Amino acid sequence: MERIYHYTSIQSLKAILESRKFRFSRLDQLDCHAETQFHETINFGLYFFVSSWAGGNHHELPMWSMYGDKGKGVRISTTRDPFKRYPHAIGDTADSATVPADWITNSDLWFPFSLNDKWFTKPVDYVDDVSFWYKRAVCNENSGITLDGFPDLPFKKDQLWQFQDEIRFLIYAIPKTYQSKIDNIPRSAPPNQIMWSGIAPRVTHIDLELDPEVFEDMEVTLGPLCGHPEQATVEFILKHGAPNIKLNASDATGKIRRL
Repeated sequence: MERIYHYTSIQSLKAILESRKFRFSRLDQLDCHAETQFHETINFGLYFFVSSWAGGNHHELPMWSMYGDKGKGVRISTTRDPFKRYPHAIGDTADSATVPADWITNSDLWFPFSLNDKWFTKPVDYVDDVSFWYKRAVCNENSGITLDGFPDLPFKKDQLWQFQDEIRFLIYAIPKTYQSKIDNIPRSAPPNQIMWSGIAPRVTHIDLELDPEVFEDMEVTLGPLCGHPEQATVEFILKHGAPNIKLNASDATGKIRRL
């Protein structure tokens, strides 16, 4: 895997190293309005949870400005898929799941496609019109609403964001039950019925465990506007959280006044 990058704050780096987890945020909580698509009663942004990384062709300065605490944060990078895989038995076969097995069996959420890495990580496809792809995927006929190409939809993004060169990790999460308006009793329903009814997951983020081996490959880069206090803080965090992580300075250090 090519090196991928995640821009964040120093406090978030501390939380990541303490928890050994990375946060996936629901698509309707992110900064691109075009990704929260609503078609035929389905609010798609409610069911996609993403962790966003940048590829090797991203533009560094806007990423520092928008996601790296205005240049006083950090950039995490790795050449590995950073997330842990989990054993999961399906019938007589064993497979590798992207979420823990007990989430699949005991959670109040469905996790479709969690046994297929193909739908867990892909480069974002930048397009002229995100809504076109959603409209094309939804078919409303007499027999009901069907979806064609559903797993590809959350990897579509407006060309405005092409500077990110985003590599996206994704969890699909759909509630298993809905609250009956008649007797207020939770009732189970198939995923498509839940989506058509507009029932949202009760959470806006999901924290997924990192592969322990990723910390042997991980590097952290200081933001270009970090001074000695920020550097000392990051060094302390790494020393106590992951001493093998290499700390670098940004190529833009000393070249800009503000972001």
